[in-house]
Amino acid sequence: MLTSQLEILTTSIDNDFGKLNKLQLNWKPDKQSWSIGQCLHHLIVSNEKYIPALQDVINGKHKNSFWQKVNPFTNYTGKEMIRTLGFVVVKKYKSPRIFLPTSSSVGGHIVSDFISHQQILLSLFEKLVNPIYSKTIISSPVAGLITLRLEDAMNLIIAHEQRHINQALKVKIKPEFPQ
Repeated sequence: MLTSQLEILTTSIDNDFGKLNKLQLNWKPDKQSWSIGQCLHHLIVSNEKYIPALQDVINGKHKNSFWQKVNPFTNYTGKEMIRTLGFVVVKKYKSPRIFLPTSSSVGGHIVSDFISHQQILLSLFEKLVNPIYSKTIISSPVAGLITLRLEDAMNLIIAHEQRHINQALKVKIKPEFPQ
């Protein structure tokens, strides 16, 4: 199911933004808003921070640390992050600095870059949807004290993508969006 959701999101990005030009990808409704390109770049940047941990799990290099084993908030934190950072915008959040997109314009290749990135993520997800990883806990790339069940981290990635794809779609449907 996680892999099919990721495939659907990838197809959606290609269908909704694949034919846009550089001007359209970089257009912002106002100075405080992100462009479509920045939304996609943000997703690449934030997802890439999880990739080393996912690869370590696959390669057998990950062992749950003492804190990952005993943190009483792990189950709550993952579910709460999925709820608050997912596609239903409960509240606007300021992205941690390590997840911020470029502040300048993105290249016209951002959609193909995103799709390539998704293929890497899909390959990892396909290997990780395995019951042997059901007790795996990873730390957040933002703060090591924040721990998440592996499945919650994967669901968070998908929910976060949905959130920013919706944000990008809202930019595209603005009346003043360049045609």
